[in-house]
Amino acid sequence: MDTLKKEKATTPTVAKASNAKFAHAGKSITNRGGSNLATKICIGADADTKYNLVPPQCQHIYQLLQLLGGTATIEQLQEFGITERAINAKYRWVEGIDKRAPNVDYTQSVGEVYSHYNRRGLTGEPTSDPTKAGVCEFFREVS
Repeated sequence: MDTLKKEKATTPTVAKASNAKFAHAGKSITNRGGSNLATKICIGADADTKYNLVPPQCQHIYQLLQLLGGTATIEQLQEFGITERAINAKYRWVEGIDKRAPNVDYTQSVGEVYSHYNRRGLTGEPTSDPTKAGVCEFFREVS
């Protein structure tokens, strides 16, 4: 007779998210299938002329980039999207499971959105499935 309880094991690094020393533990280096959080992007050469043709999520990322000075990592954009400055500028980015829930704007993270539209020609890469803006440099990856 087996009397052991089936419990999930937790390591000290993920058991307490408030522990600053291990705050990075359990975080993926990518953004749920999106771009690497360390990917640095800036506003591309065609952004001003193609702004009205790109999807609203890309316009939102553009505005967050503008507020951050034009260049930021995916992680910086995500973290900045929930700051008071972004909220006051009406460009907050709060993600959750259900967009209809209170205080949830997006079901995808900044990295997932960027990765999706990166494959649709917004970084100038040729694609068979471009957005209305076509293949253009709306965003540019920088090193």
